[in-house]
Amino acid sequence: MTFGYGPGSLSNLADEVLVTQAAKNCLLPMGITSENIVKEYSISCQVQDDFTSSSFQKAAAAIKTQQRSCQGRK
Repeated sequence: MTFGYGPGSLSNLADEVLVTQAAKNCLLPMGITSENIVKEYSISCQVQDDFTSSSFQKAAAAIKTQQRSCQGRK
């Protein structure tokens, strides 16, 4: 579970985070971000979902590889 996720999670932010527009832009929920990508770059939600799935699969494989290589060092 991601720390600070869900309703009310933004109430814990320091005031300094909201000083610049770039910092404020980082606070967009992922659903809105993906909709913006569809509009701005014409990359469909399905293509984004497929990329995300592939990325997670690669990360899981890398973690397994790292765990196996570390087990041999004990």
